[in-house]
Amino acid sequence: QKIKDALRDFNEAWKLDAFDLYAEKLYSVYQSQKDQSSLVNLINEWHQRLPNSSQALLLMAMLQQEKGQTNEAIDAYEKVLRAQPDNQIAMNNLAWLYIDGHPEKAEKLASVVFARAPDAVDIIDTYGWILFKNGKVKEALPLLEKASRLSPDNALIKEHLLHVQQAVGSN
Repeated sequence: QKIKDALRDFNEAWKLDAFDLYAEKLYSVYQSQKDQSSLVNLINEWHQRLPNSSQALLLMAMLQQEKGQTNEAIDAYEKVLRAQPDNQIAMNNLAWLYIDGHPEKAEKLASVVFARAPDAVDIIDTYGWILFKNGKVKEALPLLEKASRLSPDNALIKEHLLHVQQAVGSN
């Protein structure tokens, strides 16, 4: 009942005034309920109603990335970083998106975010994978081994590590 009441109250507040706080609360409730449809609708509305909100823009970028809208996601992440130059999520995700089209930019950005958060699993994985894709296999290996130790059940990290191990073994 408390979730229903909270959802009703935050929806009413959001309808009256578009504030990041209300949208963040709604986002949390929808996320806890695993209500993907409402999350997507909220992100779109949030971005429409508060186009200068860095949080809304970040969530929109993540949604675009998830949908495979790479160019739109890149544009959105770059806008987030202009407003919040230290946003590690935007930096890491943008580095990931740069892998294929801008490998040097990807590596530089991944290096910066890794220096700021050397124990964040997603950041370690991204940096290691970018190094691997840029031909720096021996530099990538210890990073992906660390990521695998920190998140042993992560299938994507296991896959990345396997590719790097195979590349090291063939050298």
